[in-house]
Amino acid sequence: MPPPDAAPLTTTTPSADRAALHASEMRYRRLFETAQDGILLLNAQSGQIEDVNPFLIKMLGYSHAEFLGKKLWEVGAFIDTVQCKSMFELLQTTGYVRYDDMPLKTRQGRLIDVEFVSNAYDCAGTRVIQCNVRDISLHKAAEIHLRTQELAKQAAEAANAAKSAFLSNMSHEIRTPLGAITGLAYLIRRSHVTAQQADWLTKIDAAGKHLLTLIDAILDMSKIDAGKVTLEAVNVNVPGIVATVAALLGDQAHAKHLALLVQRSSVPAELVGDPGRLQQALLNIAANAVKFTEHGSVTLRALCDPGDQDDAGSLLVRFEVQDTGIGISPQVLPRLFSPFEQADNSTTRLYGGTGLGLAIVKQLAQLMGGAVGARSTPGEGSTFWFTARLRKRGPLSQVPAAVVNAAQAQLARAHAACRILVVDDDPLNRQITQALLADTFAQVDVAAGGQEALRLAEAQTYDLVLMDLQMPGLGGPETTRCLRLLPGYGCTPIIALTASAFAQHKADCLAAGMDDFVTKPFDPEALFATLLSWLSRSAPRTA
Repeated sequence: MPPPDAAPLTTTTPSADRAALHASEMRYRRLFETAQDGILLLNAQSGQIEDVNPFLIKMLGYSHAEFLGKKLWEVGAFIDTVQCKSMFELLQTTGYVRYDDMPLKTRQGRLIDVEFVSNAYDCAGTRVIQCNVRDISLHKAAEIHLRTQELAKQAAEAANAAKSAFLSNMSHEIRTPLGAITGLAYLIRRSHVTAQQADWLTKIDAAGKHLLTLIDAILDMSKIDAGKVTLEAVNVNVPGIVATVAALLGDQAHAKHLALLVQRSSVPAELVGDPGRLQQALLNIAANAVKFTEHGSVTLRALCDPGDQDDAGSLLVRFEVQDTGIGISPQVLPRLFSPFEQADNSTTRLYGGTGLGLAIVKQLAQLMGGAVGARSTPGEGSTFWFTARLRKRGPLSQVPAAVVNAAQAQLARAHAACRILVVDDDPLNRQITQALLADTFAQVDVAAGGQEALRLAEAQTYDLVLMDLQMPGLGGPETTRCLRLLPGYGCTPIIALTASAFAQHKADCLAAGMDDFVTKPFDPEALFATLLSWLSRSAPRTA
């Protein structure tokens, strides 16, 4: 007899077993009927379909009767009958088959992609195969969409890279002959020519500079669109920028008998920003004002923007150009800051231009934290303006004013004995540069490529090297690296003289060990100023 505290023995009756089995079947049936994946049950011996759940019926559009008693490859939904038969054979052997992507066809003829997983198992002494079918069409479509977007992005990036490379090459190809044209015009004008010939040469030079301006505008727009424009953060003298722009346009205004006025600026000098881009933007709108004004005046001014909020760290500066020109209709005024737009396309023939100048001003102003705008009255004149946010800073270091104009004379006095090496693969450019420098320096040698430059540099020591950037064989950066390894050339000024106008090329030159960068076609006086700057850093060579 069991002890009093022992647990009583439990027994089940046949009726209880049947009830539990029935409850289990009902739970399974409920899961089968409500599952959100399609389910097929097959006889493992014959391969015939014994049951199919409502979700799969709805997914494929076939009725329950159209499934029952058939083998998979006999149902129209399964397109690949060979695949179905081999799958069934594999199931009988391994008990498991999975297809991550199988095409099925609905009764309406629409193709869908499914994930198909089959398992074989024993149930109440019978071998059963269960097939789970999940529609992955939306997921696959999303993957294809993402892949398409990625491919489109890669194609766009490749197209941008190709465009940048094309513009770089075209810039080089155009600037090289243009440099020869303006350089030869400069050299011929220095010789004995008649007054008429001098006038013709001046017009050739003006036409070359105008063409260069158009090239630079197109390149600038491309670089801004590609997001490759970076701003400097150096000392900015706002009144000096306004005065420089006025000086650059002085001859054009004088030729049209225009009064070019500069209003006294109240903007402090202790600011930081990108003076080159500020000058470029102001020059663009001021040049337009001179171009479209036939009589009267053009006034340049810079002031602290009256709408600026007090900021201890920065200042919003407003640059304005007011003219008494042809004026612009209010209907077309908003379009002027869009690329390739002009107030009247017929003005292109009369005044020239690409329609890019104001678009570039807008882009630059936005890059500098500002905006652009204009007001105008047809027949009375216009006022164009842009703003830029500049950082405040302590007093600027004083830089000697305008040494450029006297640079050649100073070079001749202090550095005439210097030896200069010009490296350029273009024979005409070599000839022009050598002739330009020959009046100033005692010795100017030329090399047609990197290898020749290294041979000359090994034979004697040069005080300064002008290095072309793109040359066949040993290019400018590679030649510079080799030069730096030669005795005596560790600190020799090496200046890139190239027709490439992209900022990346300047960075490549500096990374290769060059000291400065001059773009062809170069302004002779600016070139002399650059040479003076670098040669003045070392003691003059005695003859």
